[in-house]
Amino acid sequence: MFAPYSPATNLGFEIVDQHYRPPRTQTYSLNLQTGLGHNLLLEIGYVGSRGDHLIVGHNIDQPLLASESNPIRGVTTNTIANIPLRLPIPGFNPTNGGLFDIDSLAVSRYNALQVSLTRRLSRRLQFLAAYTFSHAYSDAGANTSAAGGGQAGDQVNLMQNYGRSDFNRAHRFIISYILSFGNPEKLGRFLNSVLGGWSWSGVTTIQSGLPLTLTGRNANNVYGWTTDRVQIAPGCTYSQLTNPGSTTHNLNSYFNTGCISNTWPVVGADGMATAFGNSGVGIVFGPGQHNFDMALIKRHRLGILREGSNLEFRAEAFNVI
Repeated sequence: MFAPYSPATNLGFEIVDQHYRPPRTQTYSLNLQTGLGHNLLLEIGYVGSRGDHLIVGHNIDQPLLASESNPIRGVTTNTIANIPLRLPIPGFNPTNGGLFDIDSLAVSRYNALQVSLTRRLSRRLQFLAAYTFSHAYSDAGANTSAAGGGQAGDQVNLMQNYGRSDFNRAHRFIISYILSFGNPEKLGRFLNSVLGGWSWSGVTTIQSGLPLTLTGRNANNVYGWTTDRVQIAPGCTYSQLTNPGSTTHNLNSYFNTGCISNTWPVVGADGMATAFGNSGVGIVFGPGQHNFDMALIKRHRLGILREGSNLEFRAEAFNVI
C-alpha cells in the first residue's frame, strides 16, 4: 500500500526501473610481438572495451522550469519556494532523495595503447618494462552502486555527466628487474662466499594522477538537487584549476581557488535560486605517483644438506623514494 502524497508531502522513494537491463561489456584487442635480438621481446598492442546498460542511479522527478508560456500548475516563475509545485510527479522532495531510479542507461568507453619490453635472463640481468596510455570515459564512472549514491548536477541529461572515469590513470609505467652480481673469481673460497651470490631486484611504478570532479553543496539550486559540480570563474580554464609546482610545494594550495567560484549563477525570480554549475566530470588530475620498491638478496649454497639447497638473506624496502 502506497503512502498518500501531494505537493506538500516530503517523500523520498527508490525504485528499480521497469526497463532495467543486465549490463553488457564488449572487449577487443590487437597485439603485435617481435623479437629484438636473442633476449628481448617487444610487444605493442591496443586494448579497448565498450560498456552499455551500466548501472546508474538518478532522480527522475527533477523539477521543471516554468515560464509565462509554459506554466506548471499555475506557476510561471522559478523560485526555491515553488520547487514542490514544479515537480513532474508531486510529493517527492529532491532534497530527500526524490524519486530515485536505479536504471541501466549508463555507458563506458576504454581505449589504451600498451607497450612492453621483456628481457630474458642474460648476463645476470632480466627485466619487464610496461607502459600504458589509456582513456576511460563514462557517464556514471563514480556511480556503480545499486543501493544509493547518485549523479551530481543535472539528473535528466546524463550526457552532462560524461567524462573521465575516476579510476583512470592516463599514463602508467612499471618496470620490474633482477640484477645478479655473480661470483668473484680467484679470490679464494672465503671471499667468494662473502662477496658472491648477491643480487638486487625491484619494482618501480610511475603513474599520472586520478581524474577529479569538483563538487559542492548548493542549497539554493533551482532544481532542488543540492549536490552539484562547481562553477568555474569567468576567464578561467580547466588547466588553471590546479597550481603549478610540485605536490610537496602545494600541499596546502593544490587547487587554484581563484578559478573556483563561491557561488552558482542566479536564475530564479526570487534572486536566490541558482542553475547547475558549468564544470564537467574529471576535469582536473590529482597528484601523480612515483613508487620504488627494492630488495637486496644474498644466497649462500648449503651443500651439506643436499644438492641445490641454499641459505637466503633478504632485505626489502618499500616506497624508497
